[in-house]
Amino acid sequence: MYTSEEKCNQRTQKRKIHHVCPQKGKKIYIRVHEITQIDNQIYQCLEREQNFCENLAQMCERTYTGEKPYRCDMCEKTFIQSSDLISHQRIHNYEKPYKCSKCEKSFWHHLALSGHQRTHAGKKFYTCDICGKNFGQSSDLLVHQRSHTGEKPYLCNECDKCFSRSTNLIRHRRTHTGEKPFKCLECEKAFSGKSDLISHQRTHTGERPYKCNKCEKSYRHRSAFIVHKRVHTGEKPYKCSACEKCFGQKSDLIVHQRIHTGEKPYKCLECMRSFTRSANLIRHQATHTHTFKCLEYEKSFNSSSDFIVHQRIHMEEKPHQWSMCESGFLLGMDFVAQQKMRTQTEELHYKYGACNKSFHHSSALLQHQTVHIDDEYICNMSEKGLDLSSHASETSRMS
Repeated sequence: MYTSEEKCNQRTQKRKIHHVCPQKGKKIYIRVHEITQIDNQIYQCLEREQNFCENLAQMCERTYTGEKPYRCDMCEKTFIQSSDLISHQRIHNYEKPYKCSKCEKSFWHHLALSGHQRTHAGKKFYTCDICGKNFGQSSDLLVHQRSHTGEKPYLCNECDKCFSRSTNLIRHRRTHTGEKPFKCLECEKAFSGKSDLISHQRTHTGERPYKCNKCEKSYRHRSAFIVHKRVHTGEKPYKCSACEKCFGQKSDLIVHQRIHTGEKPYKCLECMRSFTRSANLIRHQATHTHTFKCLEYEKSFNSSSDFIVHQRIHMEEKPHQWSMCESGFLLGMDFVAQQKMRTQTEELHYKYGACNKSFHHSSALLQHQTVHIDDEYICNMSEKGLDLSSHASETSRMS
């Protein structure tokens, strides 16, 4: 095998020739050096009587026979060419030798770098006819168009699930095989997808690269960032076809649709009870084991409330929102404490004239008024002037 430096030092001139596949008669046009012999392996072209490396003929034949002799030791994936194996192994080694001189981004394959460099040059040659979006590579356009057509050509042989990208199918297959080829060097935790590993590594580095320009919140995961932006825009792109209710997340729509279909896919193996949400199943299973276990860090909790709060750390969820300043809180008690702190510094708008007492909310003022006007509520059954709500309930129990 020749290095790029050795190839450059060779004083040879390139020219274009073609090879005719002996099985299919298909022509393959290539540019090769005028070197006719490499490691004593020569292939004779019968049509043009030109010599070139035997590897080319083997590669052509393997596309039809399906032979893939080069196997990755880490994930057992196989390849037709040794060069494809070398490029693939860079994924496991985190090696990205092809660096962009404009923005310092790096890539594991030279074709990925070429496609990226077009973004700096402003060259996007491939345009979607449906939405007008531009792409630097035809392969990116092809995948994008499937979002309009709904085409999913990659089928899983195990469960018949379909995917629009081959990479998504490869990753999905690992759910059947249990394969997790991407390992964290810090804690040796393994993952089925490279993106999962990258997201996990941010728990060690503290990196939060996705920052909101509206409220300066930042996120480790791009998916969480996209969902957050909809808080500001009010966008709810996922609509239920049964009742037209809209949702900001696709997962919420899927769970909601189970109300209409009655589907409960999460089943407890102890008592065979079924649930619409995986979180509900996890909470239920703890009633059998009396423990709540986090799958992310293998941490256990004795109460479901502590477990739910802990899960929000992974989900970056803060369900208790303060409407006055858009602050979010993991715990309800933190939310209540913040409310008290705010109300102590705010003006009391609702004042009762009889005693000059003031309140933050109109509901609190109305409740206080009953202290002064209880005598005006006369019960028809007992002719007593009492608090109407409590007295009515007592009278109904007596009758």
